[in-house]
Amino acid sequence: MILNTYQFIEQPTRAVIGFHGWTGDEFSMEPIAQSVKAPSTKWFMPRAPYNADTGEGYTWFSGSDKTGWKYEKTLNMMPKLLAHVGNEGFLPEQTFMVGFSMGAGLSILAGSRLSFALGGIVPIAGFVKNSEQFKSGMTQQSLSTPFLIMQGSRDEIVSPDRAEKTVQLLTDLGYSVRYQSYDAGHKVPKEAMPVIREFIEV
Repeated sequence: MILNTYQFIEQPTRAVIGFHGWTGDEFSMEPIAQSVKAPSTKWFMPRAPYNADTGEGYTWFSGSDKTGWKYEKTLNMMPKLLAHVGNEGFLPEQTFMVGFSMGAGLSILAGSRLSFALGGIVPIAGFVKNSEQFKSGMTQQSLSTPFLIMQGSRDEIVSPDRAEKTVQLLTDLGYSVRYQSYDAGHKVPKEAMPVIREFIEV
């Protein structure tokens, strides 16, 4: 597991696991960590285990709808990643996930399958791809994990409609979901940073 970390203070009290998007790497989420400026946090930013088919960068899910998807390495990484965070002294309720695009989808999926609740999950420009598969894998314990779902109103890669359907799905299942839309495309704008910080630091 290749991991990059970033922290503001010597003894942080909250952990944030940052999942990059498609073709990203372990450094892709660091600018977001720096911009969020949540002083109590230490960010753990793993590299996805599959090579992207573009020849550059990495991906959490490899394949296509036609050929099928590989994601076993990613799901196998999650317990190791959470154990690593726990071994550094962070409790589940002090641990958050922040993901962008494909990483956002992963944060929703991974968080829903845990046998315990996290402090919160922030999916940015993400969605649940297969609702039935999601329902079959989710746990009752994960229902206590709150979500802050963020979405650009001009996103042409992940449409607001897909994000809103995910909000509805999670809400119907019993999750506490806050939905925050902003005037932007497929990115994380400056105005999103204080909202993320507030969600993590409260």
